Amino acid sequence: MAIEVKDETRWLDVPGSRPLLRCGVSRGWQTIRVVIIDGQSAGTYHNWRLTTPVLKKELEETGLFEVSVLAAPPSDGDFSNFKPELSRYRVIVMNYDGPTWPAELRAQFEQYVAAGGGLVMCTPPTMPFRIGPLTTK
Repeated sequence: MAIEVKDETRWLDVPGSRPLLRCGVSRGWQTIRVVIIDGQSAGTYHNWRLTTPVLKKELEETGLFEVSVLAAPPSDGDFSNFKPELSRYRVIVMNYDGPTWPAELRAQFEQYVAAGGGLVMCTPPTMPFRIGPLTTK
């Protein structure tokens, strides 16, 4: 990624996107709060322990994002204390690949997306079907 600062405007170029994604943020901008959710992989093909730090570093180096990381319990783990306040964030970067979440957590996630919360999926293409039907629309 390249960051260009010109006339107090920061531009973020994301290579490989077609057309090239260019986001501009003007003077007086506030960082965008992002949460990366990780914690499990359904297979050896998705190493979230390696990819999460890279994602976090790449986003933070732009100066545009304030990034938090939340590790979800494994799917057979105890979700009773995993109650992320998703509304605190403008964007969720989903780096979690596991079986279906508990119904209450799925409903909270679906409500977040339905209300316009941003979502970036860094998981296999079948993951949205396990999280909920909303993300497949």
